Amino acid sequence: MSLLTALVPTADWSGPGWWVVFFPIGWFALFFLIFFVFRRLGPWGCGWGLAYGPRYGRRGWGGAADPLDVLDRRFAEGDIDAEEYRSRRATLEREG
Repeated sequence: MSLLTALVPTADWSGPGWWVVFFPIGWFALFFLIFFVFRRLGPWGCGWGLAYGPRYGRRGWGGAADPLDVLDRRFAEGDIDAEEYRSRRATLEREG
């Protein structure tokens, strides 16, 4: 009879215990992991690298434009003449 009472739960059971706090913590960690992975690899993420912001080569979040594009635009708008354009472009190509 004592074996039967040891195997069958009794009426004085006091609940699941202190370990149930790990279930909400586990769910929180799972949601955070899903959010983190989606944020890093989503269309606006920066990949697995350590850099923040958009991936290299994509202009996002109002990032700075390429200096050669700015120079081409200024020349097309007539802000600078052909001689200044050639000298600045040569300087940028040497540095880049």
